[in-house]
Amino acid sequence: MKTAAILALVAPTAVVVASKQCAEKYSQCNGQNWPLGVCCKDPSFSCNYKNQYLSLCEPKKEAMDVQAASVSVWGKCGGKGYNGDTTCAAGSTCVKLDDWYSQCQPTPAGPNELATWAQCGGTNNNFQANGKTCRAADKCFQHNSHYWQCIPKAELMAAEATEVDAWGQCGGKNYNGDTTCAAGNSCVKVDDWYSQCQPTPAGPNEIPTWSQCGGSLNNFNANGKTCRSSDECKVHNSYYWQCTPKK
Repeated sequence: MKTAAILALVAPTAVVVASKQCAEKYSQCNGQNWPLGVCCKDPSFSCNYKNQYLSLCEPKKEAMDVQAASVSVWGKCGGKGYNGDTTCAAGSTCVKLDDWYSQCQPTPAGPNELATWAQCGGTNNNFQANGKTCRAADKCFQHNSHYWQCIPKAELMAAEATEVDAWGQCGGKNYNGDTTCAAGNSCVKVDDWYSQCQPTPAGPNEIPTWSQCGGSLNNFNANGKTCRSSDECKVHNSYYWQCTPKK
């Protein structure tokens, strides 16, 4: 920031360049030795402090309130006499079915985009991206080596800012980072210098976090198993239901 102030005095044109270096939605916008502007491109987002190493561009309170009130995929979002929420969750659009019922349905992806909640990597289903990537509002999140998924950044940002993903470091001598593992994982001591977030083994009648729990994909059969008590079986579409951590 001192450098930016000096540039502003010496070369006013540099300010114009710096202003273009604001961060994208849900991206880093400040932190120790951060070289770019401490700002967000979208005026409805603000740069929020997480720790000395990380600040993120997150929706301002008004936008977050709208997001919290959004309707899940396949939920009702309109119709005569309907007084509930009308804003659909990220990756879905409110579609009118008749005068009495409108439903949140997955928004069709662009020609080079993968749909929200679709697989984007891993060995499961012999996956091939064929040059396609997740939408700009989504992130290709690695659950394990077998399955990566396009998940709305809005749903991931809070967990990513305070929790360690699977296989990440969570402890050890002289370690000063986050020590809380993401849902479905436990911090396991490997040696005195290194502890790692590893998937928590599921019980005999439990389905692991992030695994399929319903839908017609892969000819799924639960065989009497259910999601852990800390998870819910979330319906993404008629083909794929998934054990996701309860909010």
